[in-house]
Amino acid sequence: MILTAIEKGVPQERLARALNVNIHSIQQKKSLLDGICPEAIDLLKDKHVPVNTIGQLKKMKPMRQIESAQLMTAMNKYSITYARSLVAATPERCSFGRRSRSAASAAIRSRSWKMKQPTSNASLRRSSKTMVPITSTSF
Repeated sequence: MILTAIEKGVPQERLARALNVNIHSIQQKKSLLDGICPEAIDLLKDKHVPVNTIGQLKKMKPMRQIESAQLMTAMNKYSITYARSLVAATPERCSFGRRSRSAASAAIRSRSWKMKQPTSNASLRRSSKTMVPITSTSF
């Protein structure tokens, strides 16, 4: 509705006064979907997605945006926290620019966890061999 009014020539200042909102809010909503691929927009078009979540999607390349939109839809989770975790799990080749320090450290932790996982599985197998099943039911 707002975009249609702007396209018809209504000044943004007038819209801001009529809707009792800040003009910056109108300008932000006007450019909200810039940088988001059409397929991801199509997946999320009928969902209630926070503005900050859209900002997180802009940090990803189009293929990763589509994957993230599919994950969000499958999990029915569109929160900024979930979007940040998806950005943190995004490989460098699928993101734009540098990631934040916390995102980089999350990626490092994830990598180290994956490297430790086979070791943990082996130790779990060793400990399960030493366990004795409980056969007595009287206490």
